Amino acid sequence: MCRVEFYKDPYCGHRWARVTRPCYPGYGFTTCPSFFNGSSKSAPRCFVAVQEPCPKCDLRGTYDRNQIRVVRRVRNGFRLGTGPSRRDPGVDIGDEGVGGLSVYRYASSSFRYNFDGDKS
Repeated sequence: MCRVEFYKDPYCGHRWARVTRPCYPGYGFTTCPSFFNGSSKSAPRCFVAVQEPCPKCDLRGTYDRNQIRVVRRVRNGFRLGTGPSRRDPGVDIGDEGVGGLSVYRYASSSFRYNFDGDKS
């Protein structure tokens, strides 16, 4: 499973996720199957991006979307069920979002990623 870290720019306020350790060479958000299998991941580390360029402001949208994704919304919620995976019986309780990379943050310190076009 690829390791992901979150960044937040203190000046513009944009947030993004970056694959810092791919599970195989060339793997990332669009190629690693662990992002599309519906299972929860452990909570990533979060950093204030002091020396990291903002993908929207500094890079003007020109960046590798397999390695970096802008986070449009963090959804807070919790899961009632028998396990953290979408395949486990249960119900996700939380707020809804629209488009982009949405990050589900659960009370159990687990995360699930949802990309554009993902029918979850």
